[in-house]
Amino acid sequence: MSVGETDPYNDWIWLTGYVLDAKGLATAKRDLYVLGAGLRVQRRVQPARSRLRAMA
Repeated sequence: MSVGETDPYNDWIWLTGYVLDAKGLATAKRDLYVLGAGLRVQRRVQPARSRLRAMA
């Protein structure tokens, strides 16, 4: 995920992310134009595959 420039006039931000396959390779790109005031910071979590290995 990357964060593009913020439009200072109205606080809109471009976010770029990728859809990953089972090998972790990007298969599709997603661009979102979002209002910065509507974003919430979330804690980082381990990918599902890592959690499964940790439980084994």
